Amino acid sequence: MEGTIYEKLSKARQQVIREIQSLNNEKLNAKPAPDEWSIAQICYHLVLVELATIKAIKAGLKKESKGKPERKDVSTTLDRS
Repeated sequence: MEGTIYEKLSKARQQVIREIQSLNNEKLNAKPAPDEWSIAQICYHLVLVELATIKAIKAGLKKESKGKPERKDVSTTLDRS
Protein backbone atom coordinates (compact mmCIF):
# COMPACT_ATOMS: atom_id res chain seq x y z
CA MET A 1 0.00 0.00 0.00
CA GLU A 2 1.58 3.24 -1.11
CA GLY A 3 1.00 6.80 0.07
CA THR A 4 1.26 8.82 3.23
CA ILE A 5 0.03 7.57 6.57
CA TYR A 6 -2.97 9.90 6.23
CA GLU A 7 -3.79 8.44 2.81
CA LYS A 8 -3.51 4.88 4.14
CA LEU A 9 -5.76 5.64 7.11
CA SER A 10 -8.27 7.43 4.89
CA LYS A 11 -8.36 4.49 2.49
CA ALA A 12 -8.85 2.02 5.36
CA ARG A 13 -11.62 4.20 6.83
CA GLN A 14 -13.45 4.30 3.49
CA GLN A 15 -13.14 0.53 3.14
CA VAL A 16 -14.69 -0.01 6.60
CA ILE A 17 -17.52 2.40 5.75
CA ARG A 18 -18.23 0.57 2.48
CA GLU A 19 -18.31 -2.77 4.31
CA ILE A 20 -20.70 -1.69 7.06
CA GLN A 21 -23.06 0.22 4.75
CA SER A 22 -24.22 -3.08 3.30
CA LEU A 23 -25.24 -4.45 6.72
CA ASN A 24 -28.72 -4.19 8.14
CA ASN A 25 -29.31 -3.23 11.79
CA GLU A 26 -29.60 -6.84 12.88
CA LYS A 27 -26.21 -7.82 11.46
CA LEU A 28 -24.60 -4.57 12.58
CA ASN A 29 -25.70 -5.05 16.19
CA ALA A 30 -25.46 -8.84 16.48
CA LYS A 31 -22.92 -10.06 19.03
CA PRO A 32 -21.20 -13.35 18.13
CA ALA A 33 -21.22 -14.25 21.84
CA PRO A 34 -22.40 -12.50 25.01
CA ASP A 35 -18.84 -11.53 25.92
CA GLU A 36 -17.90 -10.29 22.42
CA TRP A 37 -18.51 -6.97 20.68
CA SER A 38 -20.89 -6.36 17.80
CA ILE A 39 -19.69 -4.73 14.60
CA ALA A 40 -21.38 -1.49 15.71
CA GLN A 41 -19.55 -1.56 19.04
CA ILE A 42 -16.22 -2.16 17.30
CA CYS A 43 -16.86 0.75 14.93
CA TYR A 44 -17.79 3.01 17.85
CA HIS A 45 -14.57 2.00 19.60
CA LEU A 46 -12.59 2.84 16.46
CA VAL A 47 -14.18 6.31 16.38
CA LEU A 48 -13.30 6.91 20.04
CA VAL A 49 -9.71 5.76 19.52
CA GLU A 50 -9.34 7.97 16.45
CA LEU A 51 -10.68 11.02 18.29
CA ALA A 52 -8.41 10.38 21.28
CA THR A 53 -5.44 9.97 18.96
CA ILE A 54 -6.18 13.24 17.19
CA LYS A 55 -6.52 15.00 20.54
CA ALA A 56 -3.20 13.56 21.76
CA ILE A 57 -1.41 14.55 18.55
CA LYS A 58 -2.78 18.10 18.76
CA ALA A 59 -1.70 18.39 22.40
CA GLY A 60 1.74 17.06 21.54
CA LEU A 61 2.14 19.52 18.69
CA LYS A 62 1.29 22.44 20.99
CA LYS A 63 4.07 21.57 23.44
CA GLU A 64 7.47 22.99 22.76
CA SER A 65 10.09 20.37 22.13
CA LYS A 66 12.72 20.47 24.86
CA GLY A 67 15.09 17.68 24.10
CA LYS A 68 14.23 14.04 23.98
CA PRO A 69 10.67 13.11 24.98
CA GLU A 70 10.16 10.85 27.98
CA ARG A 71 9.59 7.21 27.03
CA LYS A 72 6.44 5.63 28.40
CA ASP A 73 5.72 2.00 29.18
CA VAL A 74 3.04 0.87 26.72
CA SER A 75 3.50 -2.87 27.25
CA THR A 76 0.00 -3.11 28.77
CA THR A 77 -1.48 -2.29 25.37
CA LEU A 78 -0.08 -5.54 23.96
CA ASP A 79 -2.53 -7.67 25.96
CA ARG A 80 -5.64 -7.74 23.75
CA SER A 81 -7.69 -10.04 25.99
